[in-house]
Amino acid sequence: MPLSDENKTLLDRAQRLEIERDTQWQEAWDDVWRYEAPHRQRKDIVGNEPMFRHINDSTGMTGLASFASFILAGTTPAWMPWAVLSPGPEFKGEEREARLDELKEANEKLFFHFNTSNYYQEAPIAMQDYAIGTGVLVVQPNENGSGIQFKAVPMESMTFDDRSSGQVDYIFDKKKIPAREILAKYGPEGTGSIDSVTDKGYLDLLENKPDDRLSVWVITVPTDDIDPDSKFKHVMITAEGSEGGILLEDKEMDINNYNVFRFDRPHHSQYGVGPGLFAYPDVRYLNAIRGVALKNAALQMAGVFTGVDDGVFDPRTVVLEPGAIIPVLSNDVANPTLSPLPSGSSVELAQFEINTMRGDIDRMFFLDQFSPAQGSKLTATEVLMKAKLIAQRLGTAYGRLQVEYLMPIVKKTVKILQDQGEIDKSINLDFVNTDVVFLSSLAQAQRLQESEALIQWVTLVTEFAGQDMASAMVPNKAKIARKLAELTQIDRDVINSEAEVKKQIETVVEETQNLTGEMQGGLQNAGQESGFQEPDIPGPFG
Repeated sequence: MPLSDENKTLLDRAQRLEIERDTQWQEAWDDVWRYEAPHRQRKDIVGNEPMFRHINDSTGMTGLASFASFILAGTTPAWMPWAVLSPGPEFKGEEREARLDELKEANEKLFFHFNTSNYYQEAPIAMQDYAIGTGVLVVQPNENGSGIQFKAVPMESMTFDDRSSGQVDYIFDKKKIPAREILAKYGPEGTGSIDSVTDKGYLDLLENKPDDRLSVWVITVPTDDIDPDSKFKHVMITAEGSEGGILLEDKEMDINNYNVFRFDRPHHSQYGVGPGLFAYPDVRYLNAIRGVALKNAALQMAGVFTGVDDGVFDPRTVVLEPGAIIPVLSNDVANPTLSPLPSGSSVELAQFEINTMRGDIDRMFFLDQFSPAQGSKLTATEVLMKAKLIAQRLGTAYGRLQVEYLMPIVKKTVKILQDQGEIDKSINLDFVNTDVVFLSSLAQAQRLQESEALIQWVTLVTEFAGQDMASAMVPNKAKIARKLAELTQIDRDVINSEAEVKKQIETVVEETQNLTGEMQGGLQNAGQESGFQEPDIPGPFG
């Protein structure tokens, strides 16, 4: 199917952005992957070279992998729900509690599908790319139409652009698809997008080389650049084997399945930069130093010798190895046939430099904060305090991660599950009717400051209450307790609702009144049985 002018413009934009990416970023990514993630190197760059042969030190590799793992565990831990749908700010009191009950089933289904999907297989791959600067994770319905699935997309296969608002919604993904799949889905016996007459050359290529993987542009762009809730135009255009491209698919979608998230973003580019890029010069320098140090250590252990060709000892054929007997003319100490060559290198200095570089790299990957504490176990409060320090060091990077990764993942998953009938469509994540509250350790660290401020205020007011009775009347202890429970995300099953508290108070009052009545009746009966009568005391006038 020929391209319209609009689709030709999209194809031209995809090709231009691809050139810009390859010119400005691809070489830097290749260098970083070479030393920090050799398994991520492109086959056309590595060729037949062994994957890890050039690596002399693993600090950069372990740093990148550890950073990605810690960020994933600190934001979306597998052992607990890491976000919940919560009533928006318009719900108060009993209405809020009723809304929480309505959202309980949706929350259970949401994280059932997260935990039964392939999220924890694909997210770590995308998070390693995020550690270098930019990660991409696709969320989409399962092929059987039930549940969700995820796919990490490598940056070298795609490019993207921002909306005017800065939100990443212009996606240009260059996929490699087997020719037989393209033929089966879009050929004459499929949708018919590939015409047997006008696209005969491309059709012959598909039929003659069914095992070849051909490039196809998968393009997703908003229909309105200004409206954040606009729908999306989704097209697929051939990228090779056809003159000018063939339109395979053109449809409208409710959501953009691609989630692009960046650690930090320079003002001149849409691509991100992260700890992996920051640490690259030190990682490469450390790799070079460690290589020299290993050679020097080998020389120190085996030694280097000089030998005199005296007719008996032949330095060209001698082999220095444990247990070897070397024929010599003389063993005279003053004039030896074979003697060690002094080395001016210092193993201690090299080791000091290596340790210094490793410490610098670990700090760039935040491993000094992420690493587990030595010695005694941390209390729950100490864990939150440590998470608070990590969040402070991450700074705006964590806020960007929430906006570009966590929130879109939740919103798009909810939309997919609503379309499948798993979640009620009346739930609207507009942050007025329904909000999202994150529960991971890094998210709780953000709320810890608000909790501490509230506790400090209550403590100060309590101190004033001893001197001023009016101060004691200011805090509403019941509301304070509920606010702290909300900030720390205490399970609602262990908290009495306002209605339950009111009922308990009424029960206590009723029991107290009954007990008081019984006590008064008992005293009256006791007086009658003893014959006690109140004396008749005459008044002042008799």
